Amino acid sequence: MKIDESIQSILELKKEIADCRSLDGIHVATAIFLRDAMHSSNFVFHSFDNRVNEVAGKFGLKPHLV
Repeated sequence: MKIDESIQSILELKKEIADCRSLDGIHVATAIFLRDAMHSSNFVFHSFDNRVNEVAGKFGLKPHLV
């Protein structure tokens, strides 16, 4: 799978994302990229995996818990 250079850069710079499985890490990195690109303080992150939500929270992503 080829991923965008911007997402790859986030994965390399934010080492805590390694606490996730690989595709979950891409999910978190993509959410960080989109939140920053949209300049949104209301950006909400969605995952059913508590570990992924915990990692996302380290980067200021607000998990939407259901």
